[in-house]
Amino acid sequence: MTAMSDFTIMESAETLRRIDKLPLSLRGAQVRTVLLPTHPRSSLHAFLHGMLSRRVEVVRRTAEAEEMLRPVLEDNRLALPMDSWLKSKQNSLCRAAAAHALAHWRYSPAAQAIDGLKPIGRRVADAIEDARAEALLLDDYPGLRSLWKPFHEADESSGVSLDALLARLAHALLDAEYHDGNFWVDKARRLFDAQRDHLSDYSGFRHLASILANDLGQMRVRFEPDSGRYLRYRDDNTWLWAPDTETVVIATNESNEKMDDNPSDSAASGAASEVPTERDDAAQATALYTYSEWDYRLGREHPHWATVLERAPTLGELDAALRANVAADRLVRLPHCRTRRTTHPSIIRRRYLQSEGDTLDIDATIMLRVALRQGSLPELNVFSAIRPSPPETSVLILLDLSASTNEYAAALEKRATCQLAERLNDGYHRVAVHGFCSDGRHRVFYHRFKDFDTPFDEACRNRLLCAHSGLSTRIGVALRHAVAQMRAELPRRVKILMVGDGEPADIDVFDPRYLPADVAHVIYTTRRRGIDILALSFASGATASEVADNATNKGDEDIRQSQLVYNANTFTAAMARAHAFIAQ
Repeated sequence: MTAMSDFTIMESAETLRRIDKLPLSLRGAQVRTVLLPTHPRSSLHAFLHGMLSRRVEVVRRTAEAEEMLRPVLEDNRLALPMDSWLKSKQNSLCRAAAAHALAHWRYSPAAQAIDGLKPIGRRVADAIEDARAEALLLDDYPGLRSLWKPFHEADESSGVSLDALLARLAHALLDAEYHDGNFWVDKARRLFDAQRDHLSDYSGFRHLASILANDLGQMRVRFEPDSGRYLRYRDDNTWLWAPDTETVVIATNESNEKMDDNPSDSAASGAASEVPTERDDAAQATALYTYSEWDYRLGREHPHWATVLERAPTLGELDAALRANVAADRLVRLPHCRTRRTTHPSIIRRRYLQSEGDTLDIDATIMLRVALRQGSLPELNVFSAIRPSPPETSVLILLDLSASTNEYAAALEKRATCQLAERLNDGYHRVAVHGFCSDGRHRVFYHRFKDFDTPFDEACRNRLLCAHSGLSTRIGVALRHAVAQMRAELPRRVKILMVGDGEPADIDVFDPRYLPADVAHVIYTTRRRGIDILALSFASGATASEVADNATNKGDEDIRQSQLVYNANTFTAAMARAHAFIAQ
């Protein structure tokens, strides 16, 4: 056991037993020692459980390591991006992150209203709240300062960017011996020290953050997303804030006013002004989610940049010709998409109530003894065994419902979606049919026509065929939301089939490379997680070559490999390619 002032790190195998013997509350005036083990994860459970008097889960995030720059805090969970940390610093970062999470759970209020707070104001409020929570915990356990201090490396040489200034501020608030010299940092330190006797006053420090954020505006400091370069042990602070529904509504109203002022521009950019129901308030959505978006110019993602609103689709009249074509497609005999068993390992599950097996089924054995005591005929299947199950495949068909898909292309897309959903509804596959359109980054509408556990019946088919196409095409954000739905389907084989025109565009994006680069980034990261993606693009004969040229010029190699353009003459080839993709 190695002592460090009032802070003690337990390195022996006795750590867990020592922590288990601690009282659930360590608030006594004589207790000034924190038992914080060096094991990166398993022992942190016991540490946080003992310090909080409740069970907390510490998990390692591996699938999203490329996108996750900081730890993520939830009510009873701490996710650590260990794969993005240097191995030499993983243990110390884990301990520092756990202690910082403890400070938030103890002293920070969760899900606070943003109340129109601007992005730069939110970042300053995050920094002040981090310092306030750590200061409160240091009052009880001052030895924690030696754990956090090595990660506060920012100084005058770091520059005057927003990231650097906030890191220098954090350094000044933690280390009393550090003197920065920057006017803004020194002012923040003076204001913070003036309120140190009232650390429990959250509103007072929130007001202090507003003053400092206003000063940054006067200094013309440019806002930038958190790069994750400094203070890697601190979480992303999403736990502190409630969903920003007011900002979504404000952005919605601003977007509507701009379109009302210049309707010709909105029509040219893909918006459909003839669909007023898509302009309803964001509160009508059944669910609201936020996602990041890749910026190829910065080489990183903007966190919490776009908002997905799940809602019912806008329905129009059922086209008789389209319905006839779909009915004719159902009569065509096509090979079923049976996945070859050799291409993917089967899912291994333990089966209970077996007539033979490698272990006893304890519950079944108890029931057998009860039945014998009662003099009744017992159930003899009292074993459990590990058995491979058929390799099910989960397929999500994501339909582009934007205005850029003209009536001709939209009919082909719906025909393809109906035919694929019919063929995959065979008990061997799990299939879902979703659609999307967008109206700026704050209003990406997501529609569910069929989920994995619902049947593809006549009502579902008619709802899909009557869906109205309108607004714009923010493919990357919709694809991220689709990937989030597919995580629940793992460890099955999971595939996403995008059906549309393959042309990402939106009313608030003017750089022709921005959205295609975001789509390429999503495809790349999604494939690394083991989720396959194929894009089926449909267009009329007159525009098919143009769409293909645009996809080649603007897209990434991942897009070019997964995207061909089809029309009515090559519809059968498109279906064959989709079936081959699902069966491979």
